[in-house]
Amino acid sequence: LLSVMLSQNVTATVPLVEIMLSGTANNQNCENKCVISQTVTVQKGSAVEWINNDLIPHMIVSGNPEDKDNGTLFDSGEIWVGTSFTHNFNDVGVYHYFERDHPENTGIINVLLLLWYE
Repeated sequence: LLSVMLSQNVTATVPLVEIMLSGTANNQNCENKCVISQTVTVQKGSAVEWINNDLIPHMIVSGNPEDKDNGTLFDSGEIWVGTSFTHNFNDVGVYHYFERDHPENTGIINVLLLLWYE
């Protein structure tokens, strides 16, 4: 979980969802299917963390590769080996992302107002 400071020194806990980036350098025969595309559903206010467990850097960018305005919501820059990139999703909606060097690797973050568990 990721803790964030709010006004008046109140601390709130934000749910954290992890997405692992791995496979590209470990499998040289992966033919552009190395980073497994993900679709995750989170609650409004959640943080999503992309963790690089691979042997090479990765770059995660908001939007679709063909969009002129991709990267406006977030652009991780290079996520070096053993590091991560985190983005908080504070608005309800559907958010697409892709890997800059392998744009065929895409994902979706569905942000809902509330999540129900049965």
